[in-house]
Amino acid sequence: MPSSSLPRGGVRVSNATAVFAIRDAASRLLAEHVRIERPRGDKTFAWRRDGRSSLRGLRVTQLPLYGAEHVAAFDRSRLVFLCEGEKATARLVSIGAQAVGSVTGAGGVPGPGPLGVLQEWGVVLWPDHDDAGARHMEWIAAQLRGVARSVRIFTPAGLPAGGDAAEWIEQRRQNGGPVAPILEELETAAGAVPVREEPNVEPSAKEAGSSEGSNAGSQSELVEAALAALGASADARTAEPYLRQLGEALRGADSLQRATVRERAILTLRDKVSAAAHLVDAALTPYRVAPPGQGQAVGFEDPEPWPEPVDGAALLRDLAAVLNRYVALPLHADVAAALWSVHAHALDAADTSPILALISPEKRCGKTRTLSVLGRLVPRPLPTSNITPASLFRSVDLYSPTLLIDEAETFLGEREELRGILNSGHYRDCAFVLRTTGDGHEVCRFSTWAPKVIALIGRLPDTLTDRSIVIPMRRRAPDEQVERLRLDRTGAFTELCRRARRWAADRLAELRAADPDVPSEMSDRAADNWRPLLVIADLAGGEWPQRARQAALSLSGVADSQDGEREQLLGDIRAIFNQLAQSESSPKTCSPVSVRATIGLGGSGATATV
Repeated sequence: MPSSSLPRGGVRVSNATAVFAIRDAASRLLAEHVRIERPRGDKTFAWRRDGRSSLRGLRVTQLPLYGAEHVAAFDRSRLVFLCEGEKATARLVSIGAQAVGSVTGAGGVPGPGPLGVLQEWGVVLWPDHDDAGARHMEWIAAQLRGVARSVRIFTPAGLPAGGDAAEWIEQRRQNGGPVAPILEELETAAGAVPVREEPNVEPSAKEAGSSEGSNAGSQSELVEAALAALGASADARTAEPYLRQLGEALRGADSLQRATVRERAILTLRDKVSAAAHLVDAALTPYRVAPPGQGQAVGFEDPEPWPEPVDGAALLRDLAAVLNRYVALPLHADVAAALWSVHAHALDAADTSPILALISPEKRCGKTRTLSVLGRLVPRPLPTSNITPASLFRSVDLYSPTLLIDEAETFLGEREELRGILNSGHYRDCAFVLRTTGDGHEVCRFSTWAPKVIALIGRLPDTLTDRSIVIPMRRRAPDEQVERLRLDRTGAFTELCRRARRWAADRLAELRAADPDVPSEMSDRAADNWRPLLVIADLAGGEWPQRARQAALSLSGVADSQDGEREQLLGDIRAIFNQLAQSESSPKTCSPVSVRATIGLGGSGATATV
């Protein structure tokens, strides 16, 4: 049996961590919720599934209530308490109460499936003692309409701000007394709270006729609660859970209702975030399950940020080391790729996003392997070996992925529209395309702002090269040894990804405000490409400011030299035209000798036609 402080699946791992098992009604383990209490008094959470981090495709709103596997054995003559979170639920169970817990956090609400375990039960909702907790339980109360036999919301006096059932019990157990009087006091007080919902009965003829009306009312209340919470949000971070709740509330809504709520949500957020329409559209786009033979729906895992502050210099060293562990990279490429990986996590702080171009002169130079490694280090990786213009801007606008494009030499060369869309994503303020949508041909703006890696054999088109940090890939020498990349062993990659996400989140304001010194030898465009990476290196500290600038000069040198030769050639041609225009004879065609005499060039013959 687990300890009294963590019963029913809550296993004490250390003095700082508890792991709560989330099981369905049939006792099948679906996930584990890790609670980490930090020394400074705050806490953080992480999800695990099948021994790996994150929920891996499951939505938290789809998870069962904590303790759902025990509901079938409850006594129907007694009330069932529903708390926010596993810890409060576990403390209630420790005194003998019948209790389950939501696992979504205050920003979400369990879906109809998880709440179905409370069908025909008398339910007491116990919110945390704060505004977020109150909203959370109001949402659940609306969802339980027509499900539970009765619903009460229990808000006992005397709790501190943020206090919950655990604090209420501790107040009464300070002297180590028996639990039976505490349980009796609790059930008596909760039973005296007025019922919020009438018993579930058949609707009368005067009521909008069907259970659909009741569901619509519940949906409307959820929508209004989510919109109200959006109005109280300060920025995109605090608005995110309520946007998710709004999307859940609109499941099954018709197009008119979705459009109406969309406009209201955009107006609510317009003065709070920089891209209100983009955020709302992302929240309200339904998750699509593709039918057989029509491909697979795109899905992503978003690993939890690392629970502790991250040392930037150590993170970059570890990223470079894992790249060198699996790929034989050219000089300075590990530095560029490590910095670019962190840039992908910190995209919100950047005004420029350079393409990371993996260019091979021939096959078997490691570009695909490098893409595979990078795909395990960056946020929301979306690998593809072919892509159309429409799927490019729609996937970026909808999912905000990191694009990992391989085999680009097979489809990119002659597709000017695709190249133009890729070019547009270089600067944040220009990263959009316009398209008409729907039967009314409404003009809509689609974002093209996303981190992008392009791998190909041969040469990247000039306009894309100009917007890229180019890694000249090469074949591994016989004496160079690298490890085989095992796709079933990704634990180290997940840790690095979580650390990068945490470091970027902690330093976002500093990254936005920084203006790094860029080597004067670099062209304006190369400086733009490297500026977001140099900012990361400077904030990471240690050896990274110097290493980053060495890499910038080295990897930009070839492109700058080629540009200089082309510009010099154009300058020479212009000089020929200018000098010939001033000559008295103004010949239509000049011989090689006259051209060389005109501009003082030596070498092989050339003919200039005027």
